[in-house]
Amino acid sequence: MIKNSLIFGLLVFGSNLVMAGFSGPISSAKLITVKSMKSIKKDTDGFMEGHLIRQVDNQVYIFKDKTGQMRVKIKHSYFEGRSVSPKNKIRMFGEADYSDKFGSTGGTHEFDLDHFIIIK
Repeated sequence: MIKNSLIFGLLVFGSNLVMAGFSGPISSAKLITVKSMKSIKKDTDGFMEGHLIRQVDNQVYIFKDKTGQMRVKIKHSYFEGRSVSPKNKIRMFGEADYSDKFGSTGGTHEFDLDHFIIIK
């Protein structure tokens, strides 16, 4: 009986440890600027901070930070019902990429967005 209670207790305690996780800052996240996108290595994880200043296509927006502007593709589902205006500062999380999604013949540097938060 004591053996069964001990096993049950270990299973309950052990399952709580598995569900726990770190909730602090991610040290590998790197600030990526519009200017650095031209020279950054593809698939570099990081984040960008700035403003969406206008929408140019269905899911394509102009993003602006202190160093310049670029196009970003943001799926409607990433807004999660939130409204964002050019006054809102956002932080976008994702990775640097290089492709021709926007139809540029020479290809474009872009940010492959995973999600974003509104800072203010």
